[in-house]
Amino acid sequence: VEGVRGSRVVDQPEEPVIEVQVDVRRAQAHGVKPGDARRAAAILLSGITVGNLFEEQKVFDVVVWGAPGIRGDEADVRDLLIDTPDGGQVPLGRIADVRVVPNPTVIRHESVMTYLDVAVDVAGRDPAAVAGDVDRALRGVDFPLEYHAEVLGNAVERAAARTRTLLVASAAAIGLFLLLQAALASWRLAFLAFVLLPMSLAGVAVAAVVGGGTVTLGVVAAGVATLGLATRGTLVLIRRWQVLERAGTPFGPELVARGWREEGGRLIVAALPAAVVLLPFALGADRLGLEVVGPLARAALGGLVTATVLHVVVLPPLYLRFGFVRTPDTTAEDLVVTVPDVEPAPRA
Repeated sequence: VEGVRGSRVVDQPEEPVIEVQVDVRRAQAHGVKPGDARRAAAILLSGITVGNLFEEQKVFDVVVWGAPGIRGDEADVRDLLIDTPDGGQVPLGRIADVRVVPNPTVIRHESVMTYLDVAVDVAGRDPAAVAGDVDRALRGVDFPLEYHAEVLGNAVERAAARTRTLLVASAAAIGLFLLLQAALASWRLAFLAFVLLPMSLAGVAVAAVVGGGTVTLGVVAAGVATLGLATRGTLVLIRRWQVLERAGTPFGPELVARGWREEGGRLIVAALPAAVVLLPFALGADRLGLEVVGPLARAALGGLVTATVLHVVVLPPLYLRFGFVRTPDTTAEDLVVTVPDVEPAPRA
């Protein structure tokens, strides 16, 4: 695969062990059952607990074990004498294959599946693209039953996280647009508010760039808070303009100015205390102990500035341009039916 500069199997720590594999035919010729042979060899080589010894309120296990001289090397193990049913003995090497084999000391597993890692070094190409090519190549490989391959690594995890983030963000955006339409009772105004909301995040982005260009958890939290404040302010202003228009104020600059005088000042006054509280943390963002709070305060201040500019400078003229939506309301006066005065016809 292009971009791969080396691959290796990650070795597992191993240790040499003696493997005893009983030959059924040879064991049957001496009348020894395979299980009895393995059990006897395990007792002589590894020991077996046969009881406990109590002394001075302590418990000691009593273990039967073969003498050190009979397990010194592979040849000694082959010469171990195994009891036969007729009262005789037969060397272990006559009825079993004895050999030294490597055995893993650590078995890596996830849930109930063991695994083996193949590490790959990537150079000269995007790791995500290399991971995609490796994944497609592995799909054409036939593995034995119950075996399969998975491509892991930072690039794959980042791609999966990016996909999840896009899906969640898309669902949240659709939900926000529908909520705006329900609140404003107008698809046009909902679209106008929805398009303007991302502009409030410009200050958060600028603050993140000034702080080093790293998107930290604090920056994300500040972006979410700024988006909420911008949504609330936009809804408050547009709803006030709608109420004034329905109350009889003709649509135009006077309506927008009056609505902003009634609600815009409150939005600015509400943002000032938050800015005063966040300012000390933003100025000391590089100090020790403010690694999370500092970037959050700096990004939140930037978001407050852009949200205020959005409500003061951007939203009023755009509402004048696109906000004229005639939504007739039904009032009590509309329900009055006027009946003409008609003289009754004379009776015959």
